Amino acid sequence: MKALAQLIIRKAAKPYVFLIFFFCQQLFADWPRHRGDAALNGRTNAELGTKLDLLWSYETGEFLKSSVVVEEGIAFVGSDDGLLHAIELETGKKKWAFKTEMAIEAPPLLYGGQVIVGSTDGFLYSIGQKSGKLTWKYETMGEIMGAANQAIRPTSKDDVLVVGSYDNFVHCVETKSGKPVWKFEAQNYINGVPTIYNQENVVFGGCDAMLYVIGLEDGKSVRSIEVEAPIAASVAIADGVGYVGDMDRSVTAFNLDSGDIVWNYQQKSLDSLTDTSRLRRIGFLYQRECAD
Repeated sequence: MKALAQLIIRKAAKPYVFLIFFFCQQLFADWPRHRGDAALNGRTNAELGTKLDLLWSYETGEFLKSSVVVEEGIAFVGSDDGLLHAIELETGKKKWAFKTEMAIEAPPLLYGGQVIVGSTDGFLYSIGQKSGKLTWKYETMGEIMGAANQAIRPTSKDDVLVVGSYDNFVHCVETKSGKPVWKFEAQNYINGVPTIYNQENVVFGGCDAMLYVIGLEDGKSVRSIEVEAPIAASVAIADGVGYVGDMDRSVTAFNLDSGDIVWNYQQKSLDSLTDTSRLRRIGFLYQRECAD
């Protein structure tokens, strides 16, 4: 079985160096979207070995806050200078780089031969995976800090992308053209990745301290759940339950069908919990604040 590449960013002496480590000299497994799937479970069936070897390093020139995605032997990552980098995994050499107007902090999404990535310049870009050329771009009115997610609308069967923005909206656009389909307004910034539930609903939290479930087909509200603090994280879904951390050091589990709170855990000694990835256990991955 293919081994999963471990993609590690050094944020100490050389924060601009992207390092790749590899287990057991096996082939790299694909990891085409943030947390692995549309439900953001963050799991893989790939097997890891026990030996860690440095194969190469790649300088991006600026800090890396974007997570790495991988497909067909190419790694894609954004950097703070607004560049999206395509890097050959075997050699560490640049395949191409695409320039946006401001920093890229969102992880890219690889789908249908395109790299879909949001920038803090407010645009969602679709770039040819092989060519590095722009296919289309869609403008929001705020920074895009989280990855886009892909889904098929349940009735129309349209192939769409959903993405949150600091304009307070979740936007749904056509995958092939970038044309708008619908948008849903929250009361504050959307920082995380919109999660897809059962190919029917979009689930996300906002910096307005609300959890939202909206229809994938039409973008209309299904239900909303008030929590104790702003949410900068993405919701992970398993077995009909959503899990998300908030800025008050709490993790909330909620029933997606009823909206009922299943449980809430708070640990005051922890930093703000702003990213969870859970199937049988919960992992806290990174912190990002909701701005005032």
